[in-house]
Amino acid sequence: KWVLIGRRRSHQSATPNSLWRDVCFWVCDYHFRTSGFTLMTFLGQSKLCHAVLFLHGLDIDISSYVSGGWRGNLVPSKLDLIKIRKSFMPTASIDVDGQAGKVEINQSTLGFNVHLTPGVQIVRSVIPPRVTVEEDCIDSIQEGSDDIGSSKMNGTWELVTSVVVNELLQCVLSGFVLLSFVPSFELFMATAYHAPVAWVGIFGLCGAIVLQTLTWTLLGNFAEFVTLLCPPGVQVKIFPLYINFVFLSRPWGMSFLLYGTPFMKYWLKVMGASVDGEIWYFGSSIYELRKLHFANETVVDNAHVAGHLGFVGKVTIDDT
Repeated sequence: KWVLIGRRRSHQSATPNSLWRDVCFWVCDYHFRTSGFTLMTFLGQSKLCHAVLFLHGLDIDISSYVSGGWRGNLVPSKLDLIKIRKSFMPTASIDVDGQAGKVEINQSTLGFNVHLTPGVQIVRSVIPPRVTVEEDCIDSIQEGSDDIGSSKMNGTWELVTSVVVNELLQCVLSGFVLLSFVPSFELFMATAYHAPVAWVGIFGLCGAIVLQTLTWTLLGNFAEFVTLLCPPGVQVKIFPLYINFVFLSRPWGMSFLLYGTPFMKYWLKVMGASVDGEIWYFGSSIYELRKLHFANETVVDNAHVAGHLGFVGKVTIDDT
């Protein structure tokens, strides 16, 4: 990034578009997304990921929470023109333009899939999910509201403690991720790798894939079960770690293959949801299944279904 692109500065004179510049942006961004996927899988909520973004040019402090840097478009060609302070930002898309200045997010909360246009400033504000922000948004929260953005820390010691606990929990989850590959790997080696004939190897490979998807489904369900058992205060603290783990385990568990089929109803019941009668589910993502209730003849079409609500730095998990 530093060799091909260098540092992009705000309010610079416009740089004419060129094929070479576009190629440099594409090379850096594609490599970043591809190589960063593994890091995100194992250490998605670790401050190590923040450090990686910082080394690529992102201006971010340690108390901010950023998720989906690889899933969204926090990529090397844009990071120099983004500043984040004491804020909570899940997956978001950000457009940048050197002439428009930096995009600044300060003491704010951004909803899921928010889109920011070049040069906007979000200060002490809460942006609802799936909204496009085209102008500055400053002090949109009423006076007397509780903490905005990421949770306030009473001091340096509390901040350090929170970071250390988060890193330890991230290491534990990373260990579970690594161990989850052991059963399917052993099955693959015992059947497919040493198969005497080709058809036995094909069945062994298919069995290993099915076993891996079941393992990931059970791990995601177990993580949700443990999180919901915790007291509300603990749930808030471990929520970012939990949601990132479930976000990754669900697609790896291949549950999306059941979307739009009658079998989705039974999968929801097995995972803990309450389903009365028939349901046709075509949603985009689903969380906290033990908190979800689907009435008879329900149709869910491209919706984000969850049992949690995040607002002004606080997370509430309840029946939906």
